[in-house]
Amino acid sequence: MRTLLQIRLLQARRESADLNLLHYAVLLLIAVLVFGSMYQQASNNASIAWLFAGLIAFSAGGLHLQRKDHRLLALAIKDPRPLLALEYLLLALPFSLTLLLAARPLQALCSLLLSAMFAWTPVRPKRGGRARTWLNRWIPADNFEWIAGVRKLDFAIALIYGAALFFSPKPIVSLILLWFLLLMISEFYRYGEPRSWLPLYAPTQRAFIHKKLRRHIGLHALVVAPVLLSYAAFQPDKWWIPAAYLLFSSIAIACMILAKYSAYTPNSNIRANSTITALVLLSVVVIFFLPVPVMALGWYYVRARNHDFWP
Repeated sequence: MRTLLQIRLLQARRESADLNLLHYAVLLLIAVLVFGSMYQQASNNASIAWLFAGLIAFSAGGLHLQRKDHRLLALAIKDPRPLLALEYLLLALPFSLTLLLAARPLQALCSLLLSAMFAWTPVRPKRGGRARTWLNRWIPADNFEWIAGVRKLDFAIALIYGAALFFSPKPIVSLILLWFLLLMISEFYRYGEPRSWLPLYAPTQRAFIHKKLRRHIGLHALVVAPVLLSYAAFQPDKWWIPAAYLLFSSIAIACMILAKYSAYTPNSNIRANSTITALVLLSVVVIFFLPVPVMALGWYYVRARNHDFWP
């Protein structure tokens, strides 16, 4: 167990090696917003506190079902389930403490117990890759970012999207869940496809960028439309809130795409521009950052047009 904990610390250190002070400041701000919003919502409504407890537990369950080291742990440790339970407890602990501070002790306890119990859920070994999952069969075949991203995060995406649709009659809750979905979508644009794929999508670099923007913004709008329309139907006097969310989330999608191709490198992870992209995502929920996506959109567009990535 001690060796595995050391490995986890080394992994965390490796993942954070490229982060600077500004990255940490942005992450801290995101944490304050997430836990602050969670505390406020859970304090005001017990049903929302139960929603958070379920999201915490099922997030641990999704991690358990999708992690790739089950076979390795089974070979290295006689019974890895207690160690897995400890990992899931540590992951759930900050969120459960937030529920406890919001005077929701039962929900906090249930989230911890359920998170730990997933460690005893049997996982069938995966043999070979899945070309397409049940969730991404509706995604166009040339939209490889979404196909790959949904294949990796299908359980979490389905859970958050279903919860957002279910809680659309509640003010703000469904929009917070859609924002978490937008964070997941941002991970779709972290990898540069092979350069030979680009001309298959469009004949020129300019046409490629414009087509990519139209297709991906349209697909995102189509995905979130049922939740936003349901929100507006239940709260017609606040129709402008989902409309504003759609506008700024669409700008965020455009910035993600342009940021990717402004620093495009084939067959590799793209880490450049991550700080500004994080600020763009924050602007969807924090009014203070609203000027950031407008400026970033123009800046990224010019850089993507001038960046020589076309074969």
